[in-house]
Amino acid sequence: MTIKKRFLRITHVLFAILLLVQLLPSKAEANEYRSHLIAAVSSAEVIFIIFSAFFKKENFLRDFGNILSVIYVILTAWTILAPKTQTLDPLIFPAPGEVVWYLVKDTDKLSEGIISSVQTVFTGYIRLLILFQNL
Repeated sequence: MTIKKRFLRITHVLFAILLLVQLLPSKAEANEYRSHLIAAVSSAEVIFIIFSAFFKKENFLRDFGNILSVIYVILTAWTILAPKTQTLDPLIFPAPGEVVWYLVKDTDKLSEGIISSVQTVFTGYIRLLILFQNL
């Protein structure tokens, strides 16, 4: 794969647009969580650039780039509609940076919930296997 195919992708343009949208003035009272969103998408972009540099599979890079592109478009639209123009109710649709902040802040509660859910599903699966084994 050529360098042009590896590093010149629409994903990078959408990332830049998302960053530029963060600089627009906001109608929300305080947009202090903006840096959390910038850090999250920048991390994803750095991972994508590293993958582009070292992975040989073109299909993987294309698919990963497409997924990131969709995420960037959704986050851009959400940022414009929620905190920037307040077209969406801030109580129902908080700023994306605020959501990222709460995800990071409540990681212990989220992991506890995930573990509980996996245990419940696994227990049900084992019980189902035992039940159908006796039939």
